Amino acid sequence: MPDPPPGEPPLPAWVVLLGVVVLTLLLSVWAAFLVPVRIHGFPVPFWLLPLAAMLGLALAAARRAGTGAAVLLGGLWGAVNVFGFGTTRTEGDLVVPGTPSGYAYLFGGFALWLAVIARAASAQGPVRPTPRRQERR
Repeated sequence: MPDPPPGEPPLPAWVVLLGVVVLTLLLSVWAAFLVPVRIHGFPVPFWLLPLAAMLGLALAAARRAGTGAAVLLGGLWGAVNVFGFGTTRTEGDLVVPGTPSGYAYLFGGFALWLAVIARAASAQGPVRPTPRRQERR
């Protein structure tokens, strides 16, 4: 993220994370409704556009707020799309269909989030165990 102008305090991480969560929810809903789009009977992957935007958001949030932000956004995306839009309702509504395009969206989305989480975790460096104090006997 660019540095704030001199004299202005940087935005707190929770403000950035809240904005990213709201944008991720909106983009998830938009992408889910773009999965079944067909032009002349041919499925068109318009859902790649919001998925790419979510990739950028997730990378920025993970860079600003850490690995936890990437895990939160990935879980949020999965909950909205798999549990919210990927299951048939009692009315018979299904937003993300069980077609190759629908499965590509779901698996591609999870692969994207796993890559973001791995990138965020690797950017923090290796985990080093803290030395234990030796107890006196």
